[in-house]
Amino acid sequence: DNILVPGFTPSFLETGVYHRECSQPAFGTFAQLFFEDSTYRTADPVYSMLVDGDYRFDDCCHTESFSRESCFGKLDRDNVLFINVGTDGFRCSHLHYVERQMDVPYCSVSHHEGVVHHTSTERDKVTHTCLTDDFYRRFNRPKLERKLSDAGVLTTYDHNGLRVRFCRAREVRGILEPRIAADPYYLVT
Repeated sequence: DNILVPGFTPSFLETGVYHRECSQPAFGTFAQLFFEDSTYRTADPVYSMLVDGDYRFDDCCHTESFSRESCFGKLDRDNVLFINVGTDGFRCSHLHYVERQMDVPYCSVSHHEGVVHHTSTERDKVTHTCLTDDFYRRFNRPKLERKLSDAGVLTTYDHNGLRVRFCRAREVRGILEPRIAADPYYLVT
């Protein structure tokens, strides 16, 4: 019924400008193509979601990307299904939400002033709060894929070389939180 696609625009962190109707998603060909077909886009200036369907984030906080009140908090509460199609490894933006909830030591919270343009005439000045890596890091995607698969949370299919992966938001968090509590660097080591 609904398709949600990351429409991330990290350029806001440098420019301080985000336009819901005009700012092109920075990552992924599918997101860039879907941008034209989406019917709704969230107001989060860095980690926006593109939506086709009636799923909405009206009651969410759009000035902090990974708080419990954010769009990612809603995805977690609704336990939405994440799908990777043809990615070179396990990809899940919800990992950033988990990092924020667990207050991992390698990320800090930063605040950025800017303007969110909702339409050509409607705009708001905002202070946006998001995670900042304290040093360059990468998720240990092979380990995460293996652990989530072993736990029955991540399902992978291969169809003639096209790999498709499925997982649900809250289930991913449920598996990872105890591991991060035991080792705060679990996601990146």
